[in-house]
Amino acid sequence: MNRILQLHDNCSDDRCFTCKFRDFIEEGPGTAAPLIRQLNTVWHEYRFGKQQDAHEFFVKLMQEVWSTCIETNQDCGVRNIFYGIQKSTVVCDTCVSQAVEEYFAAVPVEYNCLVCNSKDRSAKKMTTLDSIPKNIVIHLKRFNGTLRKVSKKVDVSFDLYLRNHVSNGKELEDKAQLFGVIFHAGRSTSNGHYYAFVKFGQHWFKIDDMKITSITELSLKNCKDQEYILFYRTLPRPYIS
Repeated sequence: MNRILQLHDNCSDDRCFTCKFRDFIEEGPGTAAPLIRQLNTVWHEYRFGKQQDAHEFFVKLMQEVWSTCIETNQDCGVRNIFYGIQKSTVVCDTCVSQAVEEYFAAVPVEYNCLVCNSKDRSAKKMTTLDSIPKNIVIHLKRFNGTLRKVSKKVDVSFDLYLRNHVSNGKELEDKAQLFGVIFHAGRSTSNGHYYAFVKFGQHWFKIDDMKITSITELSLKNCKDQEYILFYRTLPRPYIS
């Protein structure tokens, strides 16, 4: 992150969001106000004083950081941290029988199979992983067509196994470990409160605005609020927790 922010050391634009973000990282929470005032330059939907979506903010932030890398023609590490590839494959049900794991939800399609020459037969389109990023971000959909909040609790796994979802012939780091969760407290998608559980080393902490407290894994499991964004880090082989 420091490398990314240093790319704007010579920037003279007083309205530069990246510079305000750099000041916030380097100088601490006391510099949050200028950063917040500049949010609408990169996130046009942002409205001060109104609850905004944490996932939308995360995406906008990553897009802005990536734009900085492209503008300066620098490899700033974002690609190395978050980049992954998904591969879509069509499997003919007439000549090949293959189960598709629910996690990657096979989609029925009409397909002319070039292997068995069957036409207009049902097939399944599935997604597999051709590469896996070092950090995996999972966004849980907490709203429906009426924008009502979906409050169903999710059993969050501390270890995520991706072996069954890797493309054939690929040797990838296929286990990931949870290191962060963003929760949303509240009954509506238009108001409430965000806070996070983050793992540093072997210890978990709750970060709620300016308050940071040490917690246990059991506290995360028993949290009554809803998980919204999950962060996993892939483990190199052999797996070392």
